Amino acid sequence: MHVIRSMSQPPPPPPPPPPKKKKPILLILIVIVLLIVIIGGIAAFFFFKGLIPGIQLPFTGGETGGTEQQQPPSTGISWNVGEWVRYETNQGYTLEIKIEDFEVKQGVNCVKIVQKMEMENGEITMTFWLDPTTRKVVWWHQLIKIGTQTIEKEGPGAELPAKNNVWVFKDFGKYLGEETITVPAGTFKCKKYSRKTPEGEIVLWVNDQIPITKLVKSKNKKGGQVVFEMELVAYGS
Repeated sequence: MHVIRSMSQPPPPPPPPPPKKKKPILLILIVIVLLIVIIGGIAAFFFFKGLIPGIQLPFTGGETGGTEQQQPPSTGISWNVGEWVRYETNQGYTLEIKIEDFEVKQGVNCVKIVQKMEMENGEITMTFWLDPTTRKVVWWHQLIKIGTQTIEKEGPGAELPAKNNVWVFKDFGKYLGEETITVPAGTFKCKKYSRKTPEGEIVLWVNDQIPITKLVKSKNKKGGQVVFEMELVAYGS
């Protein structure tokens, strides 16, 4: 049977639009965290696919400027259990690196290094089991905590997620001279270095007495403006 509608009757209202799918809050938070990390340029995070590059810096994958170094710092790395360093950045998060222990992973006697980045809404902890001879990551474990959500991943060094960083320096760039600076951890007489990158310039203040990283302060400049800054807050053993 066909229903004939009177011309005086108004047409039926259109069907309501389908509800928009809500993106999971955890996914949104993770995207925000990744943007903070990438924009910050720290590194805590750069490409190195299972091998710690001897002359990489945490802010870029480039090596420009390394040949200009005139007075290289001490390149000997001592793996002393209990040593740690802590930094704060101008972007609201802190970074702590600690040598926790020696452990056997995959049949290799490794240095266990824990790198923790703390932010307002959570933290990211990367644990690396590093072969001290080859400086290759043998095993890694990642723990992300955002609010009440937790994500864990782990695997061999060859499967290490991109843009994760272990702070081991051998080449700081062009030597600029000595400079005494004051940071939250105290006053230090430093060797100052500059390195050109595709994005601009990195300036580093280095002191050989600082454990693990030897880094007291860093500035990342783009177009003459400081876009990222990190300072030593504390260190110990």
